[in-house]
Amino acid sequence: MREAVDKVNCDEKLIEYIVSILNVTRPNAAKAEKNSNGSNSSYFHTQAFAAEKKEDITRYIHFGASPRAGIAMLQCSKIHALFENRDYVLPEDIKAVALNVLRHRLVLSYEASADSITSDDIIKRILDSVPLP
Repeated sequence: MREAVDKVNCDEKLIEYIVSILNVTRPNAAKAEKNSNGSNSSYFHTQAFAAEKKEDITRYIHFGASPRAGIAMLQCSKIHALFENRDYVLPEDIKAVALNVLRHRLVLSYEASADSITSDDIIKRILDSVPLP
């Protein structure tokens, strides 16, 4: 099974899409990267950062997903594609696994609890706000 998963292809733009999703969960990291570069070269990173501002998601996230979450999301997306009888990943595969991969990796703020916002609510907002490749 591991050999079959290794043969599933994932386009570079889809990997950038995963990184964009993770960057929205880590607003301080996104801001620091922007300040260190002076500009954002990645279209998805810029769009995700703008969407994060627009949705005001950050006030509900105390700690976001780590880079290991991105690795898990990529692997799970490949497995999902394989179960769908494909040897390539689609954005739908990433969306299909996002809740299960990210749900336990987000630490929500007290404000989220006070507003009855769950991790699933946050993840759904992020998926709706980050543009598909």
